[in-house]
Amino acid sequence: MAKRTKINIVYDILKAICDKNNKMLQTHILYSSNLSYHVLEEYLRNLLMNNMIVETHDRTKRFYGLTDKGFEFLERYSAVVEFKESFGLG
Repeated sequence: MAKRTKINIVYDILKAICDKNNKMLQTHILYSSNLSYHVLEEYLRNLLMNNMIVETHDRTKRFYGLTDKGFEFLERYSAVVEFKESFGLG
């Protein structure tokens, strides 16, 4: 199995959040992205710093949702994948 690139991991995280009505618990992101806790924490910090996701709190739970920039990333990533596949490079 090929190792995932950073951009693939970012896509997997953002897509998982998007698919759950744009509100997802950190543990659910952890399971769906298949990352260790510490690696996921690093990615979430980076996504927060780049304004691609937002963090909200509900008592003791942390939820994550996409910003407009996060949604734009998903759209552009999908366009690049479609472009690559149209030339047989996927």
